[in-house]
Amino acid sequence: MLWTARAIASQPDVLLLAYSMRDGTTQVGLTYPSMVAHKQVLRDVASLMTYTGNHFKNVRITDAYAPVNASPHRARVKMTSVEFISDKSLDTSNHAFALESMVSALRPYQKLTLMFFTSPSFQFEGLRNYQNKYVTVRFEHRGLAFSYKIFIHDASFSKLNLPDYQPSPSDIQLAQTVPCANKTKRSAAFIFGFVALGIAAIALRTLTKFT
Repeated sequence: MLWTARAIASQPDVLLLAYSMRDGTTQVGLTYPSMVAHKQVLRDVASLMTYTGNHFKNVRITDAYAPVNASPHRARVKMTSVEFISDKSLDTSNHAFALESMVSALRPYQKLTLMFFTSPSFQFEGLRNYQNKYVTVRFEHRGLAFSYKIFIHDASFSKLNLPDYQPSPSDIQLAQTVPCANKTKRSAAFIFGFVALGIAAIALRTLTKFT
């Protein structure tokens, strides 16, 4: 069966946050739902740099508790996050985001959440909802925040050929039947704590840069 609504709402395996800066750089952070080996994190950063073609600097890895309590009935766990600065923006010249390069770089993870925070002048014209036999893409937009939930059904692709713009329904290739993994249900509060850690970490770095 295809991915269910519960799977779509569940916690991602990795969260990417990207803030577009006024100087043309992008403040980027990756957050994982638990502690992971720093060698694994550095491999993910190197893979992102290779696929995006951007240069990263000021890479810093931390292991910390989320700044909010996930649940009064759940023990707090440490999560690993990494922050760095990309010398170029992650949005393209055609007012879209470089989804293909980021999904390709993070293909070891089945569930991704990519969140982009842009300037008020950014005029989004990019991909919204899409699926094929390799991935399912779900889009959300709130204010200056653009979010994608991406599910990788088959990581064996050599190239996804994700469209820059939203194709017509007749042009969308429907995903092949894929098994839906039996994932443990996570509380909304825990997911919020997961996102909050990433936002807090990258916001702290951004504020430090300009103070």
